[in-house]
Amino acid sequence: MKRFLVILCSTLVVTNAQLPSFGFGPSGFGGFSLSNPLFNASFTPANPVDRISNIASRFRDVANTVQQSLPRLPQLPNPLTAFSRFARPSSSSGSTNSNTNTNENHNSNTNGNDNGSGAGRNAINEVLNRIPGLSGLPRVPGIPQIPRVPEIPKIPGIPSIPGLPNFGNASDVFNSIVNSLSNMTKQGGNDPGQIFNQVNRYLPDVSRVINDIANFTRSAANSGVWKNISNDIKNEIQHRINSMTERVSNITSAMKSIAQSLPNLIRDQSLNTTLRNQPFFFPGHSGIVHLFEWRFDDIAEECEKVLGPNGYGGVQVSPINEYLISPSRSWWERYQPVSFEIKSRSGNEKQFSDMVKRCMKAGVRVYVDVVVNHMAAPGASSPLYGTAGSTCDPLARDYPSVPFNRSHFHADCQINNYNNATNVRNCELVSLPDLDQSNSFVREQIIGYLNHLLDLGVAGFRMDACKHMRPEDLKVIYDRLNAVNPMFLFPPGARPFIYQEVIDLGGEAVSASEYTDLGVVTEFNWCIVVGGVFRGTVDANALEILTKNGSSGALLPSSQALVFVDNHDNQRGHGAGGDSILNYKTKPQYIQAVAFTLATDYGIARVMSSYDFSNSDQGPPQDSDVQIILSPGFPANGSCNNGWVCEHRWPEIKRMIQFKNFVADSPLDHIQSTKYTFAFCRGEKGFIVFNNSEDTITQVYHTCLPQGQYCDIISGEVSQGTCTGTTIKVDANGDAEITLTKNSVVALYVPSKL
Repeated sequence: MKRFLVILCSTLVVTNAQLPSFGFGPSGFGGFSLSNPLFNASFTPANPVDRISNIASRFRDVANTVQQSLPRLPQLPNPLTAFSRFARPSSSSGSTNSNTNTNENHNSNTNGNDNGSGAGRNAINEVLNRIPGLSGLPRVPGIPQIPRVPEIPKIPGIPSIPGLPNFGNASDVFNSIVNSLSNMTKQGGNDPGQIFNQVNRYLPDVSRVINDIANFTRSAANSGVWKNISNDIKNEIQHRINSMTERVSNITSAMKSIAQSLPNLIRDQSLNTTLRNQPFFFPGHSGIVHLFEWRFDDIAEECEKVLGPNGYGGVQVSPINEYLISPSRSWWERYQPVSFEIKSRSGNEKQFSDMVKRCMKAGVRVYVDVVVNHMAAPGASSPLYGTAGSTCDPLARDYPSVPFNRSHFHADCQINNYNNATNVRNCELVSLPDLDQSNSFVREQIIGYLNHLLDLGVAGFRMDACKHMRPEDLKVIYDRLNAVNPMFLFPPGARPFIYQEVIDLGGEAVSASEYTDLGVVTEFNWCIVVGGVFRGTVDANALEILTKNGSSGALLPSSQALVFVDNHDNQRGHGAGGDSILNYKTKPQYIQAVAFTLATDYGIARVMSSYDFSNSDQGPPQDSDVQIILSPGFPANGSCNNGWVCEHRWPEIKRMIQFKNFVADSPLDHIQSTKYTFAFCRGEKGFIVFNNSEDTITQVYHTCLPQGQYCDIISGEVSQGTCTGTTIKVDANGDAEITLTKNSVVALYVPSKL
């Protein structure tokens, strides 16, 4: 800490860079704010843990903002050349005009007939010589260099300033700041108080160094050598010292205030991260959207314009590491890894990192689909090529960019018996070379990749094909993962959110319950039941098993279950569910199924966002060269262009996310069901009813809502005090007569009251 503050201070003086003062103060109930002309933010999180992690993030934001604001300045051999403009040139005639516009304007017009010119140059050179360790600092553009004059007289009594480091560029100052904070975070463990106490401990040393610098300059200014130097040199030095001291004082005060406030921030002990089942949604947000095959730049824009504003909590991105390039660019190529380099059809690591930051600022978490069960399968020719340019020879089990070789894989065999757990976990899934996760080298590569993603700010992972990996091997890997990065507003020390793909419809050797102690598990039975009900092949009252109270014994524990209507596999007929799976192609029934998934109190919900396809291998919308993925765009009607379906943008689904967020803490009660209808309340905040028949049904329902007129948020919305859809009247008893057309749903909640 001492090191990077000294670097910061010295650079501000020498390069004329200006770091405006910081203001620190309270913001709302239990929150705080940091402000500065380059940076202004306030945050009042609902959870005290978030307040702690926010502090570290704000300092990182400041450093990054200033770093981006500084140009990459050219190098010069002497750090204090800025002061050389005050020395008079030795020529007998002529003038020098220097106008530098960094953060201040200076104009120096001089004539050659100045008796003090030699003394001025000597004094400046003496200053340059007397400050050790400052060589190589960047020069402020527009300031002329004056060559050194030999035989410089010595000035006694000027102290040297120890501890001033060497570095090559002004921007590196702020990299040093970020790295120092990161190192302190690691050294401080999970205790934010310890981290900031460590910062606070250095503050007296920082003040001492600043005083040394000030005393040094005053000593030089008072020396006899300066008698013939014009007053503008003295004034400039004093101005710089005063300005620097004030800025450092502001930073110091802000850091002291933060350090002093930390003991008052009480960590929420109710947050249980041991099961890796916390998705870390921001307050007022929930649900995950799977933006299948989207590009990183498009995802970032979607976070800012759609997901964040509508209350979605997170986004699942398709596999981001290098994978096989298939001839037709099919979607499944993403699930055939070649290396762990972040380079895919979605973009590179820089674009990914930028996306994570932009999504976080929009209130949206990022979860990465991870494939570590296997590597790319043999093709028609060899070698095969990956999206980052790597080659591999799957037949030889040679993946040099990792590197993996035959010793890192299980013996060659094909999965042919799902009643044999060893066969399922040690043999190849559709000829994909099966990695041995018990191998220490394989583990190290997986752990390194996942930890790198955590450093980049992701909230967690969807772990592909977990059914084909041993739980004990996964536990070793998960236990060695870093905590989520607190710089991205995560609770300090929290474990990443992990949801594991395990298809368990019963009757097989591998059970989903073997994985619930490790993290959340995909509940594929949900897809089958909800699909059967809204296709009309299963009675509506079967929906009761898809609630917390009704799910006991039938489904996984609610806190360990990820639920969804369809995913990228079974919407194409792959995986579990068969003909019962609904997708975007049957829109009325699909809206019903998604609305139920978002309205119930069971599990963690994920919404699929698809592209239109006519065959199960078809890749995403792409250009005529079958290389570049097309963007969905933002047409005026709120849908998507270029063949993207974008179910998450459908008005009915966006409004149901808002319903879900509003009723989140309310119990699911007053279930009213028949063979064809199913209704329930969410406390006194919301009500929803479904009709899965081909007939219109009119019936009186108890809505649990206060008396009044309500707008059905499926058929419309409240706009300027009126309802654009169906209006429902709720009487003094909370009852309402509702007419349901075939395959329809009506949803009411307090914000839709007229």
